Amino acid sequence: MKRTFFLLGLALCLLVITFPPGCYYDNEQDLYGNPEPCDTVGVSYSTFIEPLLQDHCYKCHKESEPEFSGYILDGYENTKTYALSGKVADRTNNAANPMPPLSDGGLLPDCDRQKILAWIRAGAPQN
Repeated sequence: MKRTFFLLGLALCLLVITFPPGCYYDNEQDLYGNPEPCDTVGVSYSTFIEPLLQDHCYKCHKESEPEFSGYILDGYENTKTYALSGKVADRTNNAANPMPPLSDGGLLPDCDRQKILAWIRAGAPQN
């Protein structure tokens, strides 16, 4: 009887050593990257930049808002000024002090940041 328990214990130990228990997790994005590449061609102010600003920036960067920060991103001309000065690109890609702030989600998704940079590199057109 003791020998049977010993052999079962030995078999269990060998099984655990051969196939160690543990958690292993990979998600599809980590394994394969983004399934679709980020389309930065022809990024438009009216269809991408302005809606993004409304969703993520106007809370603090529109004069009429209670949390107004002093930097106006409301309207094309204001946005263009900050975009061409480099402030928009610097702030949206600054992981140490991200815009939007960490309390509002932190850095925008990589593809959104790539689109912002593409729009700026194109001269921040009003399209």
